[in-house]
Amino acid sequence: MLKKILVAIVFQGSTMLFSQECVLKIEVSDSSNREALEMVSVAVASAGITTCTGMTDKDGNIVFKNLYSGRYDVKAIYTGYQKKMIAAVLVKNNETTYLYVKLSSQNIMNEFVVIDYVKPLIDPNTSIKTTFTYDEIQRSPYSNVNDFMSTVSGSVQKGEGTTPYFRGARSSSVVYIVDGQPVSGTLGVPLGAIQQMSVTLGGVPAKYGDATGAFIEIETRSGLGNY
Repeated sequence: MLKKILVAIVFQGSTMLFSQECVLKIEVSDSSNREALEMVSVAVASAGITTCTGMTDKDGNIVFKNLYSGRYDVKAIYTGYQKKMIAAVLVKNNETTYLYVKLSSQNIMNEFVVIDYVKPLIDPNTSIKTTFTYDEIQRSPYSNVNDFMSTVSGSVQKGEGTTPYFRGARSSSVVYIVDGQPVSGTLGVPLGAIQQMSVTLGGVPAKYGDATGAFIEIETRSGLGNY
């Protein structure tokens, strides 16, 4: 009897754990010049109860993780700007929801300007995945991943000696996974060591983070019998 109860508790806990893979990423900017606003106070509430708060970073971004799926009201407050609330923002399970908030420095009022959430016409979670095999990679005249990526997709921009930008996002919005492990900083894997590489634009599950640019999975050739 005790074993059955313990199994039930573990199963219920696991269900709750996997049901909270919801992420809300908010970007706040000036409505007139589109410049990012740093240190904006952001609060997220559900059914009138505040669930999380924080400040935007230097790029105007703030990320809230481990939310439950459902509707949330998002409030943004910044000195010298109108207070704004976006009502009933829909957060989906195992997805990252992107919310773009524009604040105005004109006609400042003490009350919140309330705007109903509108589902975007283009769903950023719609994924486009491309996979490159070892033979395809070896036919490339380049020797590193960044240079190779700048030639394989029209959604990539790259300056000389810089990390690629995917879909207009900053290079920091690219997530690299090498042999199942996340890699930060400069990617030092040569093309000759890659067995397979997949690039996913959009549709990245929330558990992998907030990769708004691209999610790149690399499988190296180490340990393979034919290497």
